Amino acid sequence: MVQVGLSTIVALFSLIFKPSYLALVFLKTIVIVVLLGMFHGLIILPIVLTMITRYRPGSEKNSAESSERSSRSSRAERKESFYKVKEALFSNMRTLRMLPWP
Repeated sequence: MVQVGLSTIVALFSLIFKPSYLALVFLKTIVIVVLLGMFHGLIILPIVLTMITRYRPGSEKNSAESSERSSRSSRAERKESFYKVKEALFSNMRTLRMLPWP
C-alpha cells in the first residue's frame, strides 16, 4: 500500500513544475487523497477490524469448533469426489477397451 501511494505521488510530482493553477490544484488533490487513503488503510482500518474481531464473547471456541467441522466435511467431500472421478475414468477406459474387463 505504501509503494502504491508513494509511486502515485512521485509520478505526479512533475506537475509542480508546470506553471498552471489547474495542475497544482490537481496535484494537491491527488496527494491529499492518496495520503488519507494510506492513513486509513494502514492505521485506521486495521485498528477497527482488530477491535471488531477481538471482542466477541466466545469467538475462540466457536471458531475452532466450526473450523474443525468444515475441515472434516471438506475431507469427506474431496474423498467422495476423488472416487467419483476415478470410477468415471475407469468406466470410460473400459468402454474404450483400454483396460481389460475385471
